[in-house]
Amino acid sequence: MNRTSKLIRAGAVSLALSTGTLLALPTMSYAANSFGATGSTASPAESAFCSELPAKASAASAKLATLKTNLTTAQSKRTAILQANWSKWDAQLTALRAQWNQNRQTQYALLNTKATTAAEKTAVTTYQSTLTAAITSR
Repeated sequence: MNRTSKLIRAGAVSLALSTGTLLALPTMSYAANSFGATGSTASPAESAFCSELPAKASAASAKLATLKTNLTTAQSKRTAILQANWSKWDAQLTALRAQWNQNRQTQYALLNTKATTAAEKTAVTTYQSTLTAAITSR
């Protein structure tokens, strides 16, 4: 997961926590209790603040939903790109390995034509079997 995804995820979690806290608070009871001891009512500014909390909470929830959707979309796009790249790289590696095998066969044939004595032919055969075993074991 890259840094941007981590930041977006952390922001989404903190926004969800703050939204949950706002929704869990009984807004009118705090305003009424702060002035209830003196018998006065909440000031207009406090009433306006308290009455705007549900709207702000729903806006924050909508923003959170948008962020989650954007994150999911970005992750699915990135996954598709990575899978396409892996497929392309695997195909290129397969083609290169086939070319390398062909080059080795050409090299073996060239060495066999140059080998004139039995010792040289044995050395070429040993070289071929050793190299083939090493390549197979990778």
